[in-house]
Amino acid sequence: MSELKITKAHFTYAEGQVFADTRAQVCCGIPNVKVIDFDHGWPVGGEEECCGNPEIEGGIEPFCDASDHDGPLIAETFNVANETGMTPRQLLEQRNELLYALKGLADNQMRERLLDAQQDINFHANTTMSQSVADASALIDEIDVKILKAQDAIAKAEGGAS
Repeated sequence: MSELKITKAHFTYAEGQVFADTRAQVCCGIPNVKVIDFDHGWPVGGEEECCGNPEIEGGIEPFCDASDHDGPLIAETFNVANETGMTPRQLLEQRNELLYALKGLADNQMRERLLDAQQDINFHANTTMSQSVADASALIDEIDVKILKAQDAIAKAEGGAS
């Protein structure tokens, strides 16, 4: 995946304008990867710590005009693109690929086959008193729970955002 060539900033919308907040902390003349959340006063992102007296570079600049209807969506789109490094189209394609793969793992036939196998394993474990077979049955229980959670996630994804 290539790096997006977009403004690295936090975007907000107010009064018909989308604003780009490019304020960043610079430490000892070296750009620090931590960006300050000025609304809350804490650093966001990055791993490097400042060595001494941090300075603030950048500012809040108007980015584009937008309606009350489109402005918040434009700001959110740019923020998500900066956070993920992906365009909305790329995120949609990734979502569809992951949903397809998850459906393959979490279909009802797969779950029924798994539970049938568990019954056979339980019968064998009870007749042979084998710990390894009992452990296999417990693993199937865990997998079944994960399949149910995956099915819930699929239903939510196919129903749209909640």
